[in-house]
Amino acid sequence: MMVHVILSVIEVSFHMLVGMGLFIGVYGRKKGGVKACAYLMTGLCFIMELYNNYYSQISLTAVVFISVVEGICLWIWSDCKWKTSFSWCLFYNNFYVLCILPALILVGVNSDYSLAQLIRVENILIRLYGCVILLTFFLILRYNFRKIKSFLRIILSRYLYLVLAAGIFEWVMGIGLWNLGIDGFSTHVFWLAVLLILCLIFLILFLGVFLLYKIAETKLSIMYINEKSIKQNFRLIMQEQDKIRKINHDRKYEFQYLLECMEKEEYQKGKDYIIEKYAQFKKEQMVRIWTGCNGIDNLLNNAGSQAKKKCVELKLETEIMESPIKEYDFFAVLGNLLDNAIDAAAKCDEGRRSVELKLYRANNITVLSLKNSYSSEPKKKKGKFLSAKEGREHGWGIENVKGIVERNQGRMDISYGDGIFTVQVTFGM
Repeated sequence: MMVHVILSVIEVSFHMLVGMGLFIGVYGRKKGGVKACAYLMTGLCFIMELYNNYYSQISLTAVVFISVVEGICLWIWSDCKWKTSFSWCLFYNNFYVLCILPALILVGVNSDYSLAQLIRVENILIRLYGCVILLTFFLILRYNFRKIKSFLRIILSRYLYLVLAAGIFEWVMGIGLWNLGIDGFSTHVFWLAVLLILCLIFLILFLGVFLLYKIAETKLSIMYINEKSIKQNFRLIMQEQDKIRKINHDRKYEFQYLLECMEKEEYQKGKDYIIEKYAQFKKEQMVRIWTGCNGIDNLLNNAGSQAKKKCVELKLETEIMESPIKEYDFFAVLGNLLDNAIDAAAKCDEGRRSVELKLYRANNITVLSLKNSYSSEPKKKKGKFLSAKEGREHGWGIENVKGIVERNQGRMDISYGDGIFTVQVTFGM
């Protein structure tokens, strides 16, 4: 009896460490610290699982109840929504139950137990089998935690309902296999259980590979957008270098001309030349945009040139500011949004081609507000905006921006109607 208790404690400890530990590792602890109720809930989960594990080999009803309680516990612990933690607990708990079902059925076959007898039997081999499975899970996580963490984060954020559906399917499969042993188990039930569980594992692996492919495809498409931004940034830098070279080249002759004026004592002529150059400089300063960020300045001035070529009216309201995030990230956000806005406005009839950009700070919050006119309603597929441009890299501009904003703890709001598309991005909230 003591050995059975010790193995039950070890099994439950490993079960919670793998399932709940992995989830907290993915989402992290809730900001502001963990309350005492989180520790109490964790203790309650441990006692419930230990009680269920010790007094019955498997209880599918208890699995659902424990998944609800553990979901609440993880919701208190980590920075996530309850439906996310519950879906994960339901999937993980039922998957573990299905993994130990063949061993239970095999015991029932060899001992000629019915379902009612098998539930209450104390079998050390089953407990050892469960510990070995959980230890295998733990070792896999131990050496592949980073890869599993990033993959699971994407799955739970983008395909949560698929995880929930898989958990429900596992639960139904467990009930079906379990009910086959009401009057006693046979070798046919055992091999059926093994076959179904293997099929389930292969299905999960297939879906995992498919989702990895989709994720890789998304990343590749976003890389095309980033490459475009880098090329644009490089082009702007080269343009600025050309301007600087021209200025340095002209400055040599300007100094030479002023020196000649001084040597010939033609002071008024030199003064007039300086006044002319100063007026020209002031005119350029009035046209040129200054935000305090060289990369952003170049981008906005280039956007002004592009808008002028496409007969789009570009209205800019900017304040002297520092980039609220990494300058490269902010450049990518602003560049993608401006490209989309100017392209959409250029398709409108003359007189309706307009883009309005506002950049300002308020109470340590940086706000980027962009409005543009459009001729046809934006198209969406599965919650994602589609581009009217041809090419595989198009249509990911907005998704790329969303990813950058979320990565920097910002917020992005999109609205459209009456021919006006509005995007507002805020950082520092």
